[in-house]
Amino acid sequence: MLPSADFGNRYGEMYKHTFSSSSDIPSECYWNLYSAIKNANFVLDNVGGVTKQADPAVISALKGNALFIRAFCYERLIARFTKAEDPSAPGVVLLVHYDLSKQTAVRASQKEVFDQIYSDLDEAGKFLETAKVKGRPSFNRISPDAVVALR
Repeated sequence: MLPSADFGNRYGEMYKHTFSSSSDIPSECYWNLYSAIKNANFVLDNVGGVTKQADPAVISALKGNALFIRAFCYERLIARFTKAEDPSAPGVVLLVHYDLSKQTAVRASQKEVFDQIYSDLDEAGKFLETAKVKGRPSFNRISPDAVVALR
């Protein structure tokens, strides 16, 4: 059974490999990834204000999760919307702070985007280790193993 039948045919064109450039699927994917990046940036910009009886391990895990999500989303954007052949070629718009007033950001180079991905993964691994998050087979949370896998 195709997922398209089981999912009420949401994104059925994608699962059947029949979508075209006139389909909404690519733009929805693009904006969904940037929405997740916006949320991760919001967490990273505001988690420092959480001070009341906050468990340091929880805060560390939260930062690690947000950094991993941002890195994952940028990796998906680069893989789907650029030709990763030339580090100086335009990549995607690189946003690392929650700022809704920035409506006309320019594309960063692919090297800048990959540097940000690797930086986020380095920090995410440190925060997840500090939070003592331990991965295991079929683990359903972000762990240091997921950071290694994405790298």
